[in-house]
Amino acid sequence: MLHTGDNHLDPPSRQFLSKDMARRKDFLESFGNVVTYALENKPELFLLTGDLFDTINPRNPARKYVMSLLRQLNEAGIKVLAISGTHDTPKSEIEGVSPIALYEIPQYLHFLKESVAIKPEDFKLGNISVKVCGISHNPNLSEESDPLKDLKFPDPADVNLFLFHGNIQGLQGASTSDRAVKLESVPEYVDYVAGGHIHTHTEYNRENSKEENSTLFTYCGSTEYVSMGEDINTPKGFYWLEFDKHGLIQEGAEFIPLKTRQIKQAEFHLANDVQDLTKVIIDFIKKDSNPDAIYQISFAGEISTDNFIKIRQDSILRAGLNHFFHFIPDYSQVTRDPGRIHLEGESVKPVEAFSDYLTKEITQNQGIEGEAEKVAYLKQVKTTGLDRLRKFGAT
Repeated sequence: MLHTGDNHLDPPSRQFLSKDMARRKDFLESFGNVVTYALENKPELFLLTGDLFDTINPRNPARKYVMSLLRQLNEAGIKVLAISGTHDTPKSEIEGVSPIALYEIPQYLHFLKESVAIKPEDFKLGNISVKVCGISHNPNLSEESDPLKDLKFPDPADVNLFLFHGNIQGLQGASTSDRAVKLESVPEYVDYVAGGHIHTHTEYNRENSKEENSTLFTYCGSTEYVSMGEDINTPKGFYWLEFDKHGLIQEGAEFIPLKTRQIKQAEFHLANDVQDLTKVIIDFIKKDSNPDAIYQISFAGEISTDNFIKIRQDSILRAGLNHFFHFIPDYSQVTRDPGRIHLEGESVKPVEAFSDYLTKEITQNQGIEGEAEKVAYLKQVKTTGLDRLRKFGAT
């Protein structure tokens, strides 16, 4: 069987500007490559563990593309089973149904749409009985709830699979509190828990005490980098597993990596003693030039405000967009030393400048008939402003 999920097809990509459609195409191509692998290797089962689409209202071209792929799997005799995830599950009746439901009509997949009950799909593959259970994402659960609490699992078959999208306690990257499934909530006779939601592939093998088997818990990870916060050194892909009448044959799942759009990350340290920082930064960017890569440069270091405002950020952005598929400058880690600022020809510090200005305004308005309320207001502004300036490190 093949296990994939978190494909996030047709994601809003406005941040990619003119490359919006090209970036959306990346996600479609990655999923298409998963299906191509399935068509070439002919698994009996093709598991989709949520967030096939990035929203509940994907555009029609993406819907049509998925329809054509699922039709090919169906014609090849490959059974597709799917659940919906946090992105493609409606949060209210107003939002309608999951876009995955569309593919039930031509019977291109088995959609395990229930989120508050376990309704299994039973298959006979040769002489092996297979039971596939799963629940779709339930947006109405409280954060501290275990989604499997009080749910009844059916009687076991030869091979027992469970599909879930969300946090599973004990697996790397998963939250232990946000609607997390406890390991003990999964019966020991379950051979494989196919997880979705975490974008990095990981697995955990639970040795069972009552049963002679073990239960393999996995997250297959996403098929494309969804955000810049993901580990770019960990490849994207899907899992391939084989089983016989006694359960899974191999000890773990075989991870099949996918070729995705390259993401590069670099760090540049800003300093006051560098002449023409703009040119130096642009030269630094050019040496990594790759028109097919997404490039993020993170700036760090301490620099004076006077030198920081001399950096021509528009020129840096333009250079980055000319040399990469997409360019993301990040200045959030830069510490700016306010130093001294120039006010009316004199060099003064921010606190001093602010205090002198308000004192002057207060003095000019004191004693003027009808300005008592304004003076009181200016005094309050001065007190509050000085407190805020000092709180944020100004001197």
